[in-house]
Formats: sequence, C-alpha cells, structure tokens
Amino acid sequence: MTTDIARQVGAHLEFFGYRLEQQDKVTRATHDNLMDFSFWETGGGVMAVGWFASEAPRARLLEFVNRLNHAAAVTRFLVDEDDDFRMEAFYPGPYTRDGFATFFQALQHDWQKLLGEPESRELLK
Repeated sequence: MTTDIARQVGAHLEFFGYRLEQQDKVTRATHDNLMDFSFWETGGGVMAVGWFASEAPRARLLEFVNRLNHAAAVTRFLVDEDDDFRMEAFYPGPYTRDGFATFFQALQHDWQKLLGEPESRELLK
C-alpha cells in the first residue's frame, strides 16, 4: 500500500515516462533513457535509491564515492554492506509539483554526472 506522497511522486514519474511496479511499500521505477531506481515513503517524504554491483577494490570505490559526494546536489553516494555502489536521495514532504520537479532535476543531474565519469564504466556493473 502506498501513501499519498508516494502516489503523487509516482504519478509525477509516470508523467516523465517512467513505468512503475509496486511491491509492498516499495515502487520500482524504470525508464528507457533515464536511470532506474526504487522509492518508498519514509519520514514524511520519499527515499529514492539506485544501485550497481561492483567488483572493484573497496578502497578504490570509496575514493570514487568521496569525489562524487563532493559534487552532488541532492544525492548521497555510498558503498553498502555488500560492497555494492548505492545512490540515495530524500525528497521531504509535502509533495508539490514544482518542488518535486526541482528535486528530480537535481537528482538526474547528479546521476547523469555519475554516468559521465570515465571510472563508472570500470568500477560499476
């Protein structure tokens, strides 16, 4: 079951061309040309999370994450407990069309910057 803010964010993502698949409280958002991610309601807002597997040495991956975090606007990049590369961004409620559009534009900028990094192809699967 989704909450109002999750439904509103989902409708906005569908407007952007995302396809949504609901599993319990988590929604998977997929797109042909933009990065796929999952989102769920938490703390009165919505958490958006994307990830990649990585077989890179942890120290090298952490250096990469530190560099990305330094330049990120709304995204927190991290290495999780399974040594996967993870991206998280929190949109605080309440939902407004303009507020979410601004957040999503910054999110896409952060994630496109990641994909433009030459090391991304080498470190992330």
